Amino acid sequence: MLLWDFDFNEDVIEVGPGTELSFILHNIGDSQHNLGRSEDDVSDRVKSGETGHYDAGVIEHDTIFYCVVPGHRDLGMELTVKVAAS
Repeated sequence: MLLWDFDFNEDVIEVGPGTELSFILHNIGDSQHNLGRSEDDVSDRVKSGETGHYDAGVIEHDTIFYCVVPGHRDLGMELTVKVAAS
């Protein structure tokens, strides 16, 4: 996934129920970014020009992920993972 100021390259992705989901995070922006579901379930911050990883685990229902850096979600850094019907 590409991260930049202040967006992701995807807004919505679809997976099957029970998908083990992980993200490779490439920051092509100027600011630090991360990805997570909450303050307690988040990747490390990824500096400009660097790559990080986030293991989201098994996805059973629609889930919203976002950049947890303060203010970034409000600026549009949000991703919805939709679970397709089996």
